[in-house]
Amino acid sequence: SFSTIWIITGLGVVFFSVMV
Repeated sequence: SFSTIWIITGLGVVFFSVMV
């Protein structure tokens, strides 16, 4: 569902921020 996509996107952004 859309909510799952937003959760995955949010985790991706957080992970990217941590890596950078």
